[in-house]
Amino acid sequence: MDPRVKTSPSGLLKQFELELKLTSAITEGSQAVRQARSAQEQVQKLTGPGETKAVAEDLKKKISDLLEDAKDSNAAKAQPSLKGTNSDIIALYKEVEKADAEPTIAQQDAASKTASELAPLLKRWEGLKSGLQQLNVKLSAADLPRVDLDRPPEHQEAGENEE
Repeated sequence: MDPRVKTSPSGLLKQFELELKLTSAITEGSQAVRQARSAQEQVQKLTGPGETKAVAEDLKKKISDLLEDAKDSNAAKAQPSLKGTNSDIIALYKEVEKADAEPTIAQQDAASKTASELAPLLKRWEGLKSGLQQLNVKLSAADLPRVDLDRPPEHQEAGENEE
């Protein structure tokens, strides 16, 4: 331990526990973002029979709504996006781990807020994944390539993989 650090062991433990919660949320959120971006890219390239194409278009819109911030003029009512919330958690983690200090009340509140925003977004993604499974059944029946969630996105976004 650096002798200049005056934080109590209990304060350092609180910092460590908050960092663990944030890394868990980052892992879940980042995996969902990667899968959703990959699915979005694959669904955009789909060409198939009318019903399959209609299902794909519907899923593409729902995935875009989940991933992206709403372009609504009323920002106060805007729903959090998966990418935005995940970015907020990453930024918060970077702030918490900057110093050997007990997390501030603001940091703890921000962690609670982002965790409460992430949970329903992950639940929505799980629901969309079941829709993708149904689409995959239709694609298989039409002898078309299936949407593979394990395939990484083809295009890297700005700010992705910073560290």
